[in-house]
Amino acid sequence: FLKKIEVANMSRSQQLHHLVHLKDEINYLKSLLRPEDTGHIHTTINVLEGRVQEITEKLSKELDKHE
Repeated sequence: FLKKIEVANMSRSQQLHHLVHLKDEINYLKSLLRPEDTGHIHTTINVLEGRVQEITEKLSKELDKHE
């Protein structure tokens, strides 16, 4: 069972680094998509895009606090 990486315990730099790697992984997975038999890849992409959204929103809220 995989443990979700706890973004709250990461520095801003680590969060940005993590975000870049998630986006790289999404792009790689998109390159694997085919017309058939890649539903599991679509699911994975959707999950990772959700994580990107979550981290982006968290970083945005932190930025708003400091303005």
